[in-house]
Amino acid sequence: MYTTHEAATEVDESRLRWWERRTEWPMVALSVLFLGLYAWMVLDTGMSPVTHARLDGIMWAVWAAFAADYLVRLALARRRVRFVLHNVFDLLVLLLPLLRQLRVLRWSWCC
Repeated sequence: MYTTHEAATEVDESRLRWWERRTEWPMVALSVLFLGLYAWMVLDTGMSPVTHARLDGIMWAVWAAFAADYLVRLALARRRVRFVLHNVFDLLVLLLPLLRQLRVLRWSWCC
């Protein structure tokens, strides 16, 4: 049986789980898009500066979506320290540009 505090925590965490269920597939799609754009930028050595700038802008927009998702999940988490500790990979992806293309792997090993 839950205490009042545990019941309140469970309700608050249910909002986080609801958000994660609703955004899981859109975030996977954005991860795949990011990976594809990254591969295109690396492999297409003859890309025009305009195309490069457009792709770079799209990649920054995708990164902003990752950041917004992380911040919303953090705000919805009742136990924020626990959330950060259990989502270190997501935080590293946001903070370290080198790891951003690995965001697509999040769902293959954690869920």
